[in-house]
Amino acid sequence: MKIVTYRITLMEPALVTSLQGDPNSAVAYDHLPGSVLRGVIIGLQMRENNQKQLKLTDSAVRRRFFDGRVRFLNAYLVIEGQRSLPTPRSWEQDKHAEGEDKLIITDRALSAPLSDSEDNIHSKKPGKPKSLGGSFCTTPDGTNTVYTAQPQHIISVHTERDRTKGRSLGEGQGTLYRYDALASEQVFEAMILCDQDDDAKFFVNLFKKYPEITLGGARSAGYGRARLSDVHNRDVRREVTASDSIDADRFTLTLLSDVILRDANGQYMLDADTFCQLIVKHLGLSNEQVTVKQVFKSEGLVGGFNRKWGLPLPQMPTLTMGSVFVLTVSSLDADQIDALFDYRDRLEWFGIGERRAEGFGRVAVNWQQYEFLTKKDVVPMVVEKPATLSPASAQLWRVMQGRIDRQHSDQQILEKANRIVLEPIRRLPPKSQINHLRQIVASELLKENPNMAVITGQKGFLENIAGKKAAQAFKDARVDGQPMDDWLKSHTASNDLRGTLRLIDAVLARAAKIKKRENKRIEVSSG
Repeated sequence: MKIVTYRITLMEPALVTSLQGDPNSAVAYDHLPGSVLRGVIIGLQMRENNQKQLKLTDSAVRRRFFDGRVRFLNAYLVIEGQRSLPTPRSWEQDKHAEGEDKLIITDRALSAPLSDSEDNIHSKKPGKPKSLGGSFCTTPDGTNTVYTAQPQHIISVHTERDRTKGRSLGEGQGTLYRYDALASEQVFEAMILCDQDDDAKFFVNLFKKYPEITLGGARSAGYGRARLSDVHNRDVRREVTASDSIDADRFTLTLLSDVILRDANGQYMLDADTFCQLIVKHLGLSNEQVTVKQVFKSEGLVGGFNRKWGLPLPQMPTLTMGSVFVLTVSSLDADQIDALFDYRDRLEWFGIGERRAEGFGRVAVNWQQYEFLTKKDVVPMVVEKPATLSPASAQLWRVMQGRIDRQHSDQQILEKANRIVLEPIRRLPPKSQINHLRQIVASELLKENPNMAVITGQKGFLENIAGKKAAQAFKDARVDGQPMDDWLKSHTASNDLRGTLRLIDAVLARAAKIKKRENKRIEVSSG
């Protein structure tokens, strides 16, 4: 028996949808389900053999993908370098705690519940519990320090469009919908449990040959690309790091994935008694020997989609991951105590319930060891994208960056032009002369190397109007108390000629507007 471990780095957002949300939205799981990963690996197998479908008559195909002898476990976040696990629902925090007490976690599966009148020994106020269910955790140093994290999601809004015209057809013919997907660059780790060693070698070779995969929905819309890495073929080990001792008085079972259960009549059941009966069967004990002491559970629904049929799978009620059951085992003889360890290993290796080949039914025995833990919130492992651009993309980026810088510079120039005082209004040059000078400035700005000589040099604008009525107008107008022609000449030696010309153009544009308003006022008063 072997275990294959591998990591999945999301190169694009992943839309592995759960049954949450309204009809116009798709909400992704916080993990990558084993059912999705099994489908991806089946696709790699068909790609390897250049097949359109698997040969179900092949015993190796049935063993690897369908009969449960190979189990594809969920991929969970990598936290502090380790594959994380669902946070037990028996973990609670005091909502009113302050300071360092906010970091204290109490495991109710290992302690008696507090009443409202009891003082929490870790808080100055009576404890009001808040569950940690829904996040993921790991304990890399093996102590009571636990690292918790939430996967990052990205929300995108899309509009349904006509496939032929490539756009929405207007009101009533274009649906607005939302995707809540797992964000890219996050790293997840999954496991494959193989009853035969040859199957583990097969998957390792397959992953190394095809390191890039696609998963989830909306693959043609920029979702689903991922990369496989850190593929290892390992000896059998427990999915959790826990004590090997067994306490019959407090036998703790924690669900590491959703569990699908049926009772003796074939009906889906989520009660503790049905769960207990299955555990009794796996442990080889009688119903009288096992009793349920505490239950911390949550319930949900699971569906799926069969790409071969092109149809959704039936929805099934589940006990959700993180649920905790505390059992008491009594009347054990010496042989049963010795056998209990073997039954525990079989329970953790094979799991319980239905669809175990897709990662359902994972159980950890006596994983929780500490009544009080210290919480540390961390950011899940992400892979930074290297900033590598093709020559064409680099050129485009330089153009874009230049335009951004130009817009920022234009904004600063406009603000500066608006602070300049133009007076007196009646002595501003004629609007025709202002616009003529603006045309000269605009033409010069189009050149690669602009020059102020078009304004102040020989045969420049000021020389061309010398001795004319317009020249006197430029002398009479004042820019910040300085004659306008002198103000124009004062910028001849500017180091930033392009910026200077844009400032001159902004000031002239403002002067033209002022002159236009003044002319209208005169027309109204004379009329």
